Amino acid sequence: MAPENEYRVTSPKVANLREEPSTKAGVLTQLRTGTIVHMDHVSGDWLFVSVNGWMHKSTVTVLKGE
Repeated sequence: MAPENEYRVTSPKVANLREEPSTKAGVLTQLRTGTIVHMDHVSGDWLFVSVNGWMHKSTVTVLKGE
C-alpha cells in the first residue's frame, strides 16, 4: 500500500510546479501526468512536494494500494 503522502499527477496534460502556493506565483517547471511526487506539507489547497515547489491539490490524486 502506498504511503498517504505519495501522489500521482492527474492533470489532463501537465501540472505547474510553483514557487509559492498561489496561481500568481512563478512556474518553476511542469510535471507530466503520471509523475509521482511526495507531499512534504500543506498550505490550504496547496501541497509542497518533494521536487521543491507547490502544486494545487486539484492536480494530483493520493495513491492508495498501488
